[in-house]
Amino acid sequence: MRLLRRAEYGLELEIVPAVSSVAPAFARASMPWDDARVVSAVGRDVRRAANVCRAFGKVAVLTGPGAGPAELAAMLPDVPRTFVVCASTWAPSGRRSRWSPPSTRSSTSGPTWTW
Repeated sequence: MRLLRRAEYGLELEIVPAVSSVAPAFARASMPWDDARVVSAVGRDVRRAANVCRAFGKVAVLTGPGAGPAELAAMLPDVPRTFVVCASTWAPSGRRSRWSPPSTRSSTSGPTWTW
């Protein structure tokens, strides 16, 4: 932003904040998100998101093609985890599902949020 505000560019900028899709996803699940870590796997190697999931109890993971819940779960076979998958968080028809990989179903560990 500082670069674009330089006089030599002659631009007048307006910054408009927006609410992330994280807030409505957690609201759909009736859970607070102020203690969650947020990481994006969109267009990135899913290993970074998996490492964040290993390190923290509650993680929101923004997912995309090739880096979705299945790929994330495959990288966390021994990490106790419950996945809450949200889709279309802003739409009235938005969906939410909760599942645990077979190796972690007896766990009480915090959820990993993906959408």
